[in-house]
Amino acid sequence: MVPADGTGGPAPRSPDVLFVGTPEFQVPGDLVLSSYPLDVAVAEGLADENGGPVDGFSVEYCDEQGICGFYT
Repeated sequence: MVPADGTGGPAPRSPDVLFVGTPEFQVPGDLVLSSYPLDVAVAEGLADENGGPVDGFSVEYCDEQGICGFYT
C-alpha cells in the first residue's frame, strides 16, 4: 500500500486491522461462505461421503426439519 501522501513509504497499519488477502484475515470466521452443491463438494474432497465438512472452511447446516445445506 502506498500512503495517501505519496511518499512510497510503508502505510501505517493499526495492529487490530486485518487486511483482505493476508494470512491473518483468511480464517473461517472472517470469510463469507456460499452454498455449494454437495455432490461436487464430495467429489472435490471438501465433504466426506456423508456430507460432513472435512476442514474448517466449510459448514453443513441443517434446519429443524432436517433439510441440510453445504456452504464453503
